[in-house]
Amino acid sequence: MTRLLGASGERIHPLSARLASESRHIELESGEHDLNAFQAIRRMDELLIANFMTFQDTIDEGGYDLVIADEAWDIDHYWHEHPELKKAKLAWFTDFVGWVPMPANGAHEAFLTTDYNAEMIGHIERHPRRA
Repeated sequence: MTRLLGASGERIHPLSARLASESRHIELESGEHDLNAFQAIRRMDELLIANFMTFQDTIDEGGYDLVIADEAWDIDHYWHEHPELKKAKLAWFTDFVGWVPMPANGAHEAFLTTDYNAEMIGHIERHPRRA
């Protein structure tokens, strides 16, 4: 994405060089045509919070009134939990919401995915968005 934006003449913020590669994490988590995406995402908390903090440093510099983000679950989550950090509107899109357990991964994964989904619902209930 960075190369595409740069080739299109778009400005790439210098702090983006500090972002840890989510793609690299997923590559390392996957075996030969085998990836348990749910477990891989569960193991990237440190990466996501580090990237969010870099993102927040950028927003705190000012000058942004809109953030357009793809798969920005971390931004949506932290801004929803901490609305005082949100200094720009957020337009984000994703191709999935929630988790579905893989039957081959057993009852424990079914329990965890149910718990994660319930936590997301509770997250919205605890912090309803204001118009």
